[in-house]
Amino acid sequence: MKSKLLLSALLLACATAHATPKAKALPAAPQLSAAVAADDPAWVRVATPVVDYKNDGSAGAQAFAALVPDINAYVHEIARGVVQRLYKSPADVPAFQTLELRIREWNGEKGSEEPKDGIAWKAGEPPERIIVNVNTRWLEKYAAKGGNMADEVKGILFHEMVHAYQHYEGMHGAALESLADLVRYQAGFGYAKDRKLGGSYTDPYKTGAFFFAYLVEQKGFRDFGPCFNATAKPGSKFPWTWENAIGACAGGGDVKKLWAEYQAWIPSQTAK
Repeated sequence: MKSKLLLSALLLACATAHATPKAKALPAAPQLSAAVAADDPAWVRVATPVVDYKNDGSAGAQAFAALVPDINAYVHEIARGVVQRLYKSPADVPAFQTLELRIREWNGEKGSEEPKDGIAWKAGEPPERIIVNVNTRWLEKYAAKGGNMADEVKGILFHEMVHAYQHYEGMHGAALESLADLVRYQAGFGYAKDRKLGGSYTDPYKTGAFFFAYLVEQKGFRDFGPCFNATAKPGSKFPWTWENAIGACAGGGDVKKLWAEYQAWIPSQTAK
């Protein structure tokens, strides 16, 4: 089913033959700009911040440096991958001047916001300086368990760079995390094996992200990511709720019904 309603106001379902009360209309889906070719120089301009790279030389940081010999090209590739999944046009991107990328060991000092087992955080807002801090202890631990550090590093940075570029106004924090993990998955650094039954569409990270991916891949709402992001655009006055945002970007569908369909679909995939 194609998501033709993303660029126009959503329509109410027709009333049944019996005069049942009409459902409340969902807000219109955000208007999205026309797409521009991915190799257009305009995309490059909004996704090439100056990279202020700080590597503390810890074991995990040294491993990162070995994996990433050209930090500028690496970061800019990820940034372009993020903005082209969050926006339909480079003109809509809230670009920023500098990315401070910290690759360092977190020691978990008392009162610190950097627990030893933490992964990463992002701070700052466009248009000036964004900080992304990655814990090398996590990278070492992940690799020690047999994980692919190269993929994990890139996945973490895709997630955090979504936070650098995405809209925030009115959106629930769990939804922000789910959108970030959706983009990580779409970039090839989230894995279907991690899809699980249960939970709720309001749950963050992988739970919400895989539901969003289902809406994109199985229900045909190809612009779900950019549309969902646009529901939090500053000044848009979109009446943000989970139901309004998901429904507006999924053709006006009933969110609880879509979630139930998704839950029924999961076993058919895990059995493969």
